[in-house]
Amino acid sequence: MSREIPEVTLDVAGDSVNSALSYEIEQKRLLQQTLGERVTFSRTTGGIDLGRLVASSMALVAPSLEDMFGNQLIEALLLRTHGIVAEGTALAENVRRFGNGTVVPRENPEALAGAILKVLTEPVLGACAQQTRDAVAAAFAPSTVARLHHEVYEQVLRDQSVSFARANRCSSQFWKARGVTSAAV
Repeated sequence: MSREIPEVTLDVAGDSVNSALSYEIEQKRLLQQTLGERVTFSRTTGGIDLGRLVASSMALVAPSLEDMFGNQLIEALLLRTHGIVAEGTALAENVRRFGNGTVVPRENPEALAGAILKVLTEPVLGACAQQTRDAVAAAFAPSTVARLHHEVYEQVLRDQSVSFARANRCSSQFWKARGVTSAAV
């Protein structure tokens, strides 16, 4: 891909930049060897404005195999940045739910490279990115989240009421079978 679009740069942001595991260190070495000056590594906990970095990017590439929440994709979509993610994660679920993203098969570097190349050569239309941003903003608006939490709490209380009533009936039957009246219990 670097041969097809030589002016492309890669910004790798993450908190493990200075405390990386051995495989991350090797990945960085290989990226540096391949891309030279066109790759930068930044910590997200200081020194860079991550929002500005993501907003100015053609895509957030997050091929994580383990992501359970997908928050970084939600943040990218709010900034109108296309997301490229691996199948089988919360990131992929969020791309399917909101759009403006590409889901690639897990552990498939060719598919990942193809998705990146497509975004670099066929930029996502602004209307699509804006519609996705609006859908994400509505889904995570404080009033929406509060309403959903309220519905969950109501359901829990309803379920608890049913469970308490059932437990009370069983308890009453238990004690009545032993000759104890409810007044005595």
